[in-house]
Parts: sequence; structure tokens; C-alpha cells
Amino acid sequence: MERAILAIKNEYDNKLNKNVIKYFQREKVVYFSFDSVTNYTSNLYQVKFLNSLTLNGLLTHRHIIKEKCPIMLLRNLHPSNDLYNGIRMICKLFKNNIIIAQISIRQFYKKIIMIPRISLCTSNDEALPFKFKRN
Repeated sequence: MERAILAIKNEYDNKLNKNVIKYFQREKVVYFSFDSVTNYTSNLYQVKFLNSLTLNGLLTHRHIIKEKCPIMLLRNLHPSNDLYNGIRMICKLFKNNIIIAQISIRQFYKKIIMIPRISLCTSNDEALPFKFKRN
């Protein structure tokens, strides 16, 4: 896997993902996020509204993926264990909270890794009146 498609906006990225995923003949797996508000205003916002948010640096609420589909890590999860930003992988197996993938770059070719479900929060400088958390 020598090439990658990069998009500057989430809306472009989501459209690209939907188009590319169609070409993989495997059964799709759908992951849904668990969205919440982390401060005192948590009861003011409906879950449906939180699920509809698409913010920079966060995946959408509904994420579709297939076996043998290429993915790229966008966070430094464990750099000393080869899980750093930009590493490319091929999906092998899906569990409720873990994606098992095989690294596809030369340096660590065929190394199997597990990517856990992680929580991400918006920073205080976002244009939201609350702090948003997506798992």
C-alpha cells in the first residue's frame, strides 16, 4: 500500500470512505459511537443530536468498515509499539471494542496489532457550549 487519499474536510472524507468501501466484497461491520456531554449540561442535549455532530478530529457516529479494507491510524496510540499517526494497516477481524489489523508498510509488514475503542473529547476552544465526548 504505497498511496493514500487525503481530504481536507470531514464531509469529503466521509464521501470518499462510502465510495471506497463499496469496492470491498466482504460483509460490512458497523461501529456506532457512544456520545455524551461531560459537564453539568449533560441532560440538556438529546443523544440523537449528539450523534449527528461531525467535528474535526472525530469519526462520525456511524462508521462502516470491511475485512481487508485499508485503514490509517490518525492518533499516536502507542508509538513504542509501532502504533503511531499515519501507520497503514489492513483490517483482519472485528470485535465489539477492538479492531484487529495487520500493518502493511514495509518496516513492520504483516505485524498484527489490536486497535481499541478510545474516547475522544473536544477541547475547550471548540465552538460548542459544552464539552463533547465520543467513544
